[in-house]
Amino acid sequence: MELLPDYDEEQTAQAVADFFLKDDSLHPHNYQRILNQYLALRSISSPVGDVTGVHGSLSNHMEEKWINGVIYKRAIECVDCAIERCSAQSKIILTHRFKAGEKQWQAKQAAHIGGNDQYPIAERRACREFADIMQKYRVLYGVEELIPDMLVMEN
Repeated sequence: MELLPDYDEEQTAQAVADFFLKDDSLHPHNYQRILNQYLALRSISSPVGDVTGVHGSLSNHMEEKWINGVIYKRAIECVDCAIERCSAQSKIILTHRFKAGEKQWQAKQAAHIGGNDQYPIAERRACREFADIMQKYRVLYGVEELIPDMLVMEN
C-alpha cells in the first residue's frame, strides 16, 4: 500500500466541485442533498418510547426517521471538520465557493487573492486538501455511503 498515492489533480478538483455544486441524478451523493435531508429530518423531535412493542407503530416510525437523520448530521459535521482542517486560504475558498455556492470572484475576493491566474491554482489546492482529508474523515465518521471518495487516482 502506497502511503501517499499519486492522484489526478484536475479530476480530483472536479469531483470536489461536483460534490458541492452538482445536485442532479448524475451526482446523487452531493452536499446539497445531504444538507436537505438533514434539515428535513432535524425538526423531528426525539422519539417517545413504545411500551407496546408493536412493530410499525407511530413511535417506531418516528424513531426510525430520527435515527436516519443522525447519519446526515454526521455527514454535515464530517464536511465541516474536513474544511476546518484545511489551510487558512483553502478554508476560505471551500467555505465561500463550495459550501455557500458563491461565484469564483466572490471567493477570490474573500481569500484576498490577486491576479486572475492565481485563483484557479488556489482553488485546485483547496480541492486537493479537502479531498485528501475527506478520504480519511468519511471513514472515521462512518459516512462512506453518503460522501464519495473524491481522490481520483492517476492511471
